[in-house]
This record gives sequence, structure tokens and C-alpha cells, in this order.
Amino acid sequence: MEETSSVLLSVLLPRLPFFAVMAVACVVAVVRWDKHPPISAMVLGACAVDVLLGVAGGLLPFFMRERGLPMSSVGLVSGGLSVVGAASRLVLIAAVFMGRDAAPARPAA
Repeated sequence: MEETSSVLLSVLLPRLPFFAVMAVACVVAVVRWDKHPPISAMVLGACAVDVLLGVAGGLLPFFMRERGLPMSSVGLVSGGLSVVGAASRLVLIAAVFMGRDAAPARPAA
């Protein structure tokens, strides 16, 4: 049990700043929910997925190696998590630009 708790600390502690940023993004999304519900929902979903991936990406390889799975399996799982993470970030980027009006044309000088 002591080894598992030290692994949890060594894997999750360096990710705390990332988790804090995701928490702030979630709070902002909840506060602005009334003004932009679809965008806030996208941000909350993307942040939740990113936090889950942050935890899973650190712990899964450790537990897979501990159970004696081959490194190719660890690489395959890490690759899958990376694809899901990329999709999550695409949703977050889409939320940033979703619902914006076109910029007004600048008057000729």
C-alpha cells in the first residue's frame, strides 16, 4: 500500500498545476453558464475529460507494468489516451471560437 501511495503522489503531485487550471476553467464555465450554455457545457466536458486523462495517463502505465503487461500494451493505451486528449482539446478550442460574430469591417483610412 505504501508503494501505491508514493506512486500516487509522484504521478499526481506534478500535475496539480494542470488540475488547478482545469478547476478554474470549470468555475468560469459554471459562472457563465447563463450567458453561453453550449459553450460552457463544452468547456466542462473537455476539462473533465482532460482531468480524467491526466490521472489515467499517469496511473495506467504504472498499474499495467505492475500487472506484468508488455510494454507494447502500455504504448497502445498511452496512444489511445493521447487521441482522446487531442479530441478533448479540439472541443475546447471549438468552444473558444464558437458563437462569435464576425468582426466588423474596418473603415478605410
